[in-house]
Amino acid sequence: MSRNEKAEARPSSTEEEDVLQISPTTTYVDLQHDPLDACLELAEKRKQIGDDVGAISAYSEALRLRPRHGQFYLARARLLLRCSEWQAALADLEMSVNLSAEPALSHLERGHVYRSMGDLTNALADYNEALRHDPHLSWAYLARAQVKESMEDLGGAFHDYTQAIGSAPRLVEAYHKRGSFLSRTGHLDAALFDFNEAIRLSPDAFDVLTERGHLHLSLGELNPSLDDFERALELCPANARALTGRGTARYHLGYLDDALNDWQKAIESDPRAGDAYFRRAIYLLGLLDYDGAFKDLSIAVRVAPRKWALRSAAEQTLKRIDTQLSPKRA
Repeated sequence: MSRNEKAEARPSSTEEEDVLQISPTTTYVDLQHDPLDACLELAEKRKQIGDDVGAISAYSEALRLRPRHGQFYLARARLLLRCSEWQAALADLEMSVNLSAEPALSHLERGHVYRSMGDLTNALADYNEALRHDPHLSWAYLARAQVKESMEDLGGAFHDYTQAIGSAPRLVEAYHKRGSFLSRTGHLDAALFDFNEAIRLSPDAFDVLTERGHLHLSLGELNPSLDDFERALELCPANARALTGRGTARYHLGYLDDALNDWQKAIESDPRAGDAYFRRAIYLLGLLDYDGAFKDLSIAVRVAPRKWALRSAAEQTLKRIDTQLSPKRA
């Protein structure tokens, strides 16, 4: 059947909606289409309603009909990953890499899986292959940069973040990621430039607004910091990180009650918001409420064990409080 004949044979949009009514028992054979088209349409419908298992089943049927189609393996692998089926996803990605005429995206996806599993060596190898097949794949540069940073190759990481921007000059994520890297490595003015550029491209980029707000705090720029957190919280009113940041800006500007209210909201929104506990503890210390501060600092240490700077600051403050309380206990 020719492409035009196939198009004419397709039902009208109304008929198609009837044909593709989703029920728990719907399978590809229920759809009055070309069988392969039917599988792919059913997979899309299942994804739209959040039925990943049903979509996986539809792609499995598509692969039965077209067993050497690399893109179908890639599509099924992405769904398997959402279901945390890591080994099955890796098997599909292996097939996709071997069968696809342009396997860059398959290598990229498999690199993500290896990175999630902590296998940085294989992740790096896949990102290298992705970029060998497509030297302009900005997402591969970003992913490889993060792996290099984890391997403490900071020069290589910066190079890849910059290459990502060169490959996609309007990609907000590229400026955001490089800005975050520059902030982590102490290049605050350069980080601010990247965050500014990201927000110029996407004024409602919530994550960038929040991170720029924290950067302004680090630079002692309290009013710009407060502005960024206000804008971020208009977009996501219950975000614990933005609430903690706004509370900290308000605290330094002298709005103590408002600051305490923001930290309380952050903790209510996310009971694991270690920074909010820490900030509230410092406030309570100023009121000589040692017991309250000790309690908040203890929680901060417990809920954020991998935030080393926060943990260290909290533990040092706990020691100071213990020193203050020791004479009273005696």
